[in-house]
Amino acid sequence: MPFAAVVGVNHHGHSILLGCALVTQEYTDSFKWIFSNWIEAMGGIHPTAIITDQAEAIRNAIRDVMSNTIHRFCMWHILCKAPEKFKHLRNVSRATNELKEVVYDSLNIQIF
Repeated sequence: MPFAAVVGVNHHGHSILLGCALVTQEYTDSFKWIFSNWIEAMGGIHPTAIITDQAEAIRNAIRDVMSNTIHRFCMWHILCKAPEKFKHLRNVSRATNELKEVVYDSLNIQIF
């Protein structure tokens, strides 16, 4: 049974657990229910941004329930998929490392 954690960042920059849910089925309607109830519990205030994995059901639910919320994919999940996406390259390890450098070591938008 998948566990959905809602994690936020406090004024000290620390991660804090804001809520969680057990999801029996990873369907769009399941996530729409979670997000709708979360927003209701937050007094109708939508989050400014949300970071998730790349699940289509989550993406669809965010589009339907939190259309004004900025949705980004989790960097960890992206980097985990990098070797698979780069498998056609001669040096997969080098390409993955270069991606990490661009993401983590870019000091400004122009360098990125």
